Amino acid sequence: MRSCEKCEGTMILDREVDMEAGMALMVFVCINCGKRLQAEQRPNPLVRT
Repeated sequence: MRSCEKCEGTMILDREVDMEAGMALMVFVCINCGKRLQAEQRPNPLVRT
């Protein structure tokens, strides 16, 4: 786990999904202040062909 630079709270890994674009991105989310940091370089497609 990471600590937030803003409030020094705990950051957990979460997955953001864009259903319209069909993409997903892993992000770190602070459970204290809600700050989000991108964990991956680029989004991944939801459906792989």
